[in-house]
Amino acid sequence: MGHTRQQWEDRIRARLGDLGVVQVVPATRIPFALETAFAVVSGDRPYEIVGTLTGNGVLYDLTLTSWEDRWSRVIRVEYPAGEKEPVYLEGRDYLVLPGTTTFRLRNAVPATGESAKVTYAARWPVPTDTASVDKIPTPWFEAVAALAASDLLRTTAVEWARQSSAQVAGFTVDRDPTPLFSAAKALRGLYDEIVLGIPEDAAGTAAESRSEIAYAIDDQDVFPDTLFRGRI
Repeated sequence: MGHTRQQWEDRIRARLGDLGVVQVVPATRIPFALETAFAVVSGDRPYEIVGTLTGNGVLYDLTLTSWEDRWSRVIRVEYPAGEKEPVYLEGRDYLVLPGTTTFRLRNAVPATGESAKVTYAARWPVPTDTASVDKIPTPWFEAVAALAASDLLRTTAVEWARQSSAQVAGFTVDRDPTPLFSAAKALRGLYDEIVLGIPEDAAGTAAESRSEIAYAIDDQDVFPDTLFRGRI
């Protein structure tokens, strides 16, 4: 079952709330973080669409309705489809005509009763107010929301690393980016584990956070003490 855009944004907000940092991330950034997360997962684990070329002894072309020129790619072609042991064509046996959405078999014309199944990569549809538009698998929902929250935290942490304090509700507070970097890494780890199958590894979190802060302030030899005085 898919989720609406509002459900996605609410879950990202809840992720930030679980960490007690929702108040430090501008709400206007959440929609952009969601779209960024969908772009990332599209690159890591693209949406797979299957098109079927039904043979009639004449046709050898198929329009790939969701094909995106210079982004999509053919993952596999099963031909003839439906065999007990699937038979997959070599890349040299087909092509997608440049600048079009037309898939073409180079060396075969499926006969009547035969078909070719073309599996190709597409971007995951960005959620709308209609839940059915969202195609992200339900087991990935939490992980992709965590990825979006991770991006928000990392962006905020970089901003914090470039200044030692700021005005919040009329009070001057120290801004320590370390916990934000650590939380961002933990959330990204959830995505890596669930979507990419990379085991979570928290080793080196503190060192990596400090290194990221150094990079953020453009000088690895300078760490203002005020960066690490306290947390809000």
